[in-house]
Amino acid sequence: QALSHAEIEALAKGEYEVDLRDDFYEKIRTALGIESVGYDKFARLRQMLAIERSEVKARAKRAEEEERQRREKEEAIQRQRELEERTAAVQVLLKDASRSLP
Repeated sequence: QALSHAEIEALAKGEYEVDLRDDFYEKIRTALGIESVGYDKFARLRQMLAIERSEVKARAKRAEEEERQRREKEEAIQRQRELEERTAAVQVLLKDASRSLP
């Protein structure tokens, strides 16, 4: 008895809370040298699923970190623009004030 792609997908979603990408099945074929997974290779499949779950979490964490850094950079640029605008406005006020003084 061998597990089909659908059964492997169900195992991944049920026990490991992972949505498998198509390249994972290629990893199975490469690592196990087979098209379907029999009971004798089940332990190795579970290891591969655990690794895949870790990789998925790492990719998500990396994407979140990149998004956070992008937002911080945009906010810093916006703060810099506001500072430049305020500085220019203050310079105009100071210039006008200096003209008013004798």
